[in-house]
Amino acid sequence: MPSGHYKFVRKSNSVEGFGSKNRPSTDALNALKFWSNAQPQRSITILVDEDEQLLANLIWSEEDTSAGSSLETACDKHGVECSYVQT
Repeated sequence: MPSGHYKFVRKSNSVEGFGSKNRPSTDALNALKFWSNAQPQRSITILVDEDEQLLANLIWSEEDTSAGSSLETACDKHGVECSYVQT
């Protein structure tokens, strides 16, 4: 199963993020819950949880062709952006 480490921060040009009363890491957690609940073989492990950022390991099925676009949609909805972290 593919996996990767991703860093999540507040999206600087996001109306959703600007209007959020949550910490960026809380919004990132909400985005990840939305993402992982969309498909049964998706899972997350939180590696670092700080106020301004979240680092998580994401796992998904090889057959899950919508994992990337679904993650982008979840992040946009919650006002955060993610970037792949080379390990």
